[in-house]
Amino acid sequence: MGHQSYHYLKLKGSTYYYSRRVPKCLLSLSKTSRVEVCLFTSVRISAARQAISLNQDLEDHWSILRRRQRSDRIAGLFASVLSIEPKRPGDTASGPLMSDALETYVRLKGAGRSDTFEAGARRSVGYLLEVTSDKPIDTLVRQDANVLREYLKSRGLAQDSISRNFTNIRAIVNFALREHGLPISTAFSGVYLGETIAPKKRYVPTTEELRTLIRLCRGQDDDLRWILALIADTGLRLSEAIGLHKTDVILESDNPHILIRPHAWRRLKTPSSERVVPLVGSALWATQRAMLTTTNDFLFPRYARDDR
Repeated sequence: MGHQSYHYLKLKGSTYYYSRRVPKCLLSLSKTSRVEVCLFTSVRISAARQAISLNQDLEDHWSILRRRQRSDRIAGLFASVLSIEPKRPGDTASGPLMSDALETYVRLKGAGRSDTFEAGARRSVGYLLEVTSDKPIDTLVRQDANVLREYLKSRGLAQDSISRNFTNIRAIVNFALREHGLPISTAFSGVYLGETIAPKKRYVPTTEELRTLIRLCRGQDDDLRWILALIADTGLRLSEAIGLHKTDVILESDNPHILIRPHAWRRLKTPSSERVVPLVGSALWATQRAMLTTTNDFLFPRYARDDR
């Protein structure tokens, strides 16, 4: 049987849960009599830190509900005198629905962006609408964010992925609120996502492994191997390599090089990514081979065209 502590911690097996009864005065507004959230940890100190944050979020949410109840009672008193119907909490919303906010964001902010920009925004809002109703964005509260966090954890998303989805939703909500002249929301700001996990170090090939790789590329001698050899000797990003145009390649020079610059079919990751990259070794060989065999104005025609 689980045991509950003064931090509202409850131990089920080896896993801690945050567990707290809903106040009687708020039961009519709740779908359950108890709030229970899995903390996904067996370490008591970590669970206690999460519980403190969750408890503050819950208290803030309940405080808002209590104020709304008081406002409704006061409005009801005046309504009985003036013979008007009191406003309900949902009647005070003046912001757009979450789905409409998404369309506004994609239409205005997505112009000229890659397909992944819109896909990421739609995916994040899709997650939110799986756990909440499509309601006005100025009625979103911290509890909505907490429910979303637990849902994303249950799907097995990594902490970085959860953080990225929260960033998307926060950007969409606040952009739409500003467009409607409404105060920005903090419902999705500062949400506790768990203890920071050190990222795994990327594998770095040895010099001998790179030599072997380049030797195999020369032996296969096709466009896939040219791309690989070009990246191996220059450190280019994959999109930078496959988005090269013939006008980006300068071979008739004492110092052969390529120009990494933005194009309509391939944006650069950052403004500082625009640069001149010398061509030596396998990178020079790969570029020369690609220039001789390309069938149009792109260095790697199977991956690039005028619009993308």
